[in-house]
Amino acid sequence: METQVYIFNNFIRKIMNPYYALLSLTFTIFITLTSKLSSTSLFGVSLLFVSVVCFFMVVDWFLGVTASVCALGQKFKSKKVTYTIIKFVTFFMWLFFVNQARYAYGEVAYISDIIIFIQIFVLILIALREYSSIGENIEKIWGRKPYWFSLIDSIADTLEKSFKNRLKDKIDKE
Repeated sequence: METQVYIFNNFIRKIMNPYYALLSLTFTIFITLTSKLSSTSLFGVSLLFVSVVCFFMVVDWFLGVTASVCALGQKFKSKKVTYTIIKFVTFFMWLFFVNQARYAYGEVAYISDIIIFIQIFVLILIALREYSSIGENIEKIWGRKPYWFSLIDSIADTLEKSFKNRLKDKIDKE
């Protein structure tokens, strides 16, 4: 009986620990937010995926500036901010135009399939390229690229070649 009481008291003490309560609350909020973002769409794409790509763009900008200023000894240039803003605007314009094309040509079966195929692959390639760029900036700052970034580089190259070949095959069929 004493062992059961000790286990119960120890369990309660750990649960009531503010660190674990805060950790539990943080995970709950994160999981809820993730599920809401994944079920909401922006221009026909999951808002969660759009948020991840935008996060990659911001991290890439921050690490790129850090790499150029700290590691390479260059001055901070506003061109880098402008380039990042142009990437954001281009990304959202592309999402908008692809979504409009899906609505305009969605009734024609093969065109709709091509548009969805292009949309999915290009979004994946954009995300992978941003992730790879983060790895390159990490390599400039710390002198070594983590393995995961090298792996993603090779996957991105393979997907890009596959995308070009499939797109060429689909266009040649028509």
